[in-house]
Amino acid sequence: MNIKPLYRINKFVLPLVLCLALFSCVSNNPNKGEEVKVYRVSDLAQIQPVAIDAIRASAATLSNALSTTIDTAGFKEAIAYCNLNANHLLNNISEEYGVTIKRTSSQLRNAANTPSDDEQLILDFYASQESLGKECVGEMSVVDGIYKYYQPIFVMDNCTKCHGIKGETLNKKASKKIAELYPNDQATGYEAGDVRGLWVVTFKK
Repeated sequence: MNIKPLYRINKFVLPLVLCLALFSCVSNNPNKGEEVKVYRVSDLAQIQPVAIDAIRASAATLSNALSTTIDTAGFKEAIAYCNLNANHLLNNISEEYGVTIKRTSSQLRNAANTPSDDEQLILDFYASQESLGKECVGEMSVVDGIYKYYQPIFVMDNCTKCHGIKGETLNKKASKKIAELYPNDQATGYEAGDVRGLWVVTFKK
């Protein structure tokens, strides 16, 4: 695996018009009759806005679905909902943007989200940044010729209900359901502001 040096471009913000200019439409798929979006990734500066937009859409979709389930059925059912639907929801957004969207962590809940070697390097880097009191920001790399964008996932106050400290912030009903669905769960013990893991957006070759 070849990982080129990271490009730290988090402070570089492009106008929305550039985001809209990143893709073009190719001829309809003769089998499905669907329009296919193809992203042009010749310029690193063009990738970040698309990646951030995809992450925002993913975070909003998961947050809304989870909040709705919590409000209507409670934390216990929200854990079960997440177990069944989270990755499916992300797959739908991945198809919409023409990328692959993933969440991963060094302390996993779902083994399906196990980090790849390059993702673990970023997770270790974020851990070192946290230990030094430094800011964790978006990072870019090229892995085996494929562009990847990484963005830290920070624990918010409401996240501690399912990822917090047992006996303190972790919801008791949620804790029981987590133990049932994820017997090897490692994703608790966090406080608000901690780096929980990272988003990974991979652009197709």
